Amino acid sequence: MRSFDKTREQLAQRLAMIEKRHDKVDRDLQRPLEADSQEQAQQAENDEVLEGLEAQSREEMEQIRSALARIDSGGYGTCTACGQDIPDGRLEALPFTAVCIGCAQ
Repeated sequence: MRSFDKTREQLAQRLAMIEKRHDKVDRDLQRPLEADSQEQAQQAENDEVLEGLEAQSREEMEQIRSALARIDSGGYGTCTACGQDIPDGRLEALPFTAVCIGCAQ
């Protein structure tokens, strides 16, 4: 039986880091607009970038939480599509992956 204690710890640390960054981005998006219209235009462009980062971090947090749940339930390392073991190399490269390479294509 494969042990994923180290992977669980790494995923939990990554999740905490992303949550912290996500909270900062969220606070930045909620700040009031500047009075100057030129600054408002720049701020709107910056907000578009921040919204993209927020969406990306939200997706990664969801994937990590799912991987942590699979570790806790004993299903981590098994492809959710075909049921075969996911190779260790793939799990090292993408620790939150839920599928093997064959099913990912």
